[in-house]
Amino acid sequence: MNIGIISLPVENQQRAKDFFCDKLGFGVVRDNDFMGENQRWIELRPAGSQTSIVLTTWLGMPAGSLTGTVMLVDDIQETLASLRARGLDVPEPEQAPWGTYVQIDDSEGNGWVIQQTNPSA
Repeated sequence: MNIGIISLPVENQQRAKDFFCDKLGFGVVRDNDFMGENQRWIELRPAGSQTSIVLTTWLGMPAGSLTGTVMLVDDIQETLASLRARGLDVPEPEQAPWGTYVQIDDSEGNGWVIQQTNPSA
């Protein structure tokens, strides 16, 4: 079993799409307007991932209400350098027994964790 899609509550779908594609490097899986006015189906996915996000305005969840979703990376320093090169203001990583991580907010106020897991954890 895999998690296929996570619904991400946003206020502005285009602004969120621009953030995830331009700043985080996600790719577009699907962008259709068949859902109705101001309700596009925008599905995005990080390279190499099986799980997508859908930028939703219609599920009744307020924008910015999703927090704590963890994106795993192989090399956090390389990832942070890439994000900073794309203009994202990223704090210095923190160390924990399970790995090295940073917390960021997306354009809609949702909280994300970017983490390199400690192999011995």
